[in-house]
Amino acid sequence: MGLDCCPVSDDFGCSPVKDDDRSRLLKLAQQIIKPMPVSPELEQSLHHFVSVVKDNVDVQTQLNSITDLQQLKTIVNEVEPALTGSALIPYEQATSPPKITIDSGILQENIPWRLLRCPGGPLVLQMICKNVNFALWIESC
Repeated sequence: MGLDCCPVSDDFGCSPVKDDDRSRLLKLAQQIIKPMPVSPELEQSLHHFVSVVKDNVDVQTQLNSITDLQQLKTIVNEVEPALTGSALIPYEQATSPPKITIDSGILQENIPWRLLRCPGGPLVLQMICKNVNFALWIESC
């Protein structure tokens, strides 16, 4: 059942949900279904990933050769399996001004990276590689 119909049958005079009601329902659902915050200790996995990649030019070369999400996931899993959230992102998103920058730099193989946090959101690592740009984070339960 979608948000377009109320949960009772047409026998009871069901009418479609109005746009303003749908908006209120979506806001309520977002308030109820919030992801659990990730512990600061678990967030250290992002710092660990950066540290390992900084010290390994071969991994940097692999990151620069990525062309799809599956390749990214394979490399990330080998370096830091705790990083379960990943996405390829457009260049504009990877370079837009962040709300809160935690750390940033440029790797030896010319890969800019930054750890950032949006207010109330997870810690996210963004990297700009030769073929793709991506974001990594830890998915919460």
